[in-house]
Amino acid sequence: MEEATKVASELKNEGVRSDILNTQGDAAFYRGDYKAARSAYEQAALAAAKAKDREKMLIPKMNLARVSIAEGRAQAAIPDLRAAIQQADSLI
Repeated sequence: MEEATKVASELKNEGVRSDILNTQGDAAFYRGDYKAARSAYEQAALAAAKAKDREKMLIPKMNLARVSIAEGRAQAAIPDLRAAIQQADSLI
């Protein structure tokens, strides 16, 4: 995964970099390493924003809310989830 991230960065392909970072975040999330998952998802959100890909921006937002819920901070996730739902609706 690190090599793929490096190649995507070298190619300046932020969309692919966002996908890879989301996958890294998923791996950390399922290991129970929420701190690493949050970091990867935040980086994925930045990469998606640089790519100006509205669909790719939605994925890390949902993943960050999922981390908040897993950490026992469900109330903090509610505004993020509402924003993500509105963004998803605008994509249709």
